[in-house]
Amino acid sequence: MNVEETLAEATRKRVKDALVYAKAEVDREIVTLRLRLSKLKNKKSSKNPEDALVNILKKCTNQGDTKTKQMIAKAWTESQEKIHKGDGGGLIFHQFKSV
Repeated sequence: MNVEETLAEATRKRVKDALVYAKAEVDREIVTLRLRLSKLKNKKSSKNPEDALVNILKKCTNQGDTKTKQMIAKAWTESQEKIHKGDGGGLIFHQFKSV
C-alpha cells in the first residue's frame, strides 16, 4: 500500500467516525426532546390528582399484562358491587369531582 492509499483510508475512517458521532448527537437530542415533551404532558395531567390516577389505571389496563388487567377489573367490579348494595364502600369517583 502506498502513501496515497493509506492517507485515503485514514480520511475515510475519520469521515466515518465523524458521521457516527454526528448521528449519536442527533439521537441524543431526539431523546432529550422526547423526555421534555413527556414531562410537559405529565405536568399538564397532574393538575388534578384524580385524573392522574385514572391515567395510571388506563396505562396499566392498556399496557399491562393479563394478570394486571384482571386485578384492575376485579377491583373495579367489587367496588361497583359495594356501591350498588349500599354498603357504603366502593370507589365513587363522582363524589370527588370538582364542581
